[in-house]
Amino acid sequence: MKTSGELSVVRAKPSDRAVLARVLRRAFGNEPAQTWLFPNRYVRAVASHLWFVAALNAGFDRGRVWCLADRTAVGVWFPPGATAELQGPAERWLRVLVSMAGGAERRRITLERALHEHRPIEQHWHLAAVGTEIHAQGQGRGRAVLEPGLDVCDSEKVLAYLETSEARSVSFYARLGFSVRSEIRAGTAPHVWCMVRTPRP
Repeated sequence: MKTSGELSVVRAKPSDRAVLARVLRRAFGNEPAQTWLFPNRYVRAVASHLWFVAALNAGFDRGRVWCLADRTAVGVWFPPGATAELQGPAERWLRVLVSMAGGAERRRITLERALHEHRPIEQHWHLAAVGTEIHAQGQGRGRAVLEPGLDVCDSEKVLAYLETSEARSVSFYARLGFSVRSEIRAGTAPHVWCMVRTPRP
């Protein structure tokens, strides 16, 4: 357990999967990329839940998942060389849903191809998702839950990398040492900022 101020950060356990998926789904409820991929809010809610369950499955298996002890914030990281960041039954159901949700598969491929071209060729840890319960935002919880992952990047001397379609998040990540490496706008897709953080001594 790591304490950041009064916020205790712990390694999440598979038994936390359901509650942490709900935290992430609510935190990303109006994220531009998800809204673009799934314009129908009911479909988006289901797709978002499946995505985060699948991401947590993969995070527990091959990445790192940290959360606050009260489970109000969570961060999911994948190490250098990780090729699959979704797995399990939720990932298979998500593929079915995407194939059926008019145009979602085409939009997903468009965005994924654009992102792939901008991802670092250097070794890096990928911050796949971080979210805080809506009622607990603005209290330093997101920063606290990210610190262990950033410490790993520093100790291993590798980049940290993330992608965000939330303009307001750019300044938040900048305060943690990230900088914008590139920006993407693929067709009608929302603006995406690709950000990196060099390891600190």
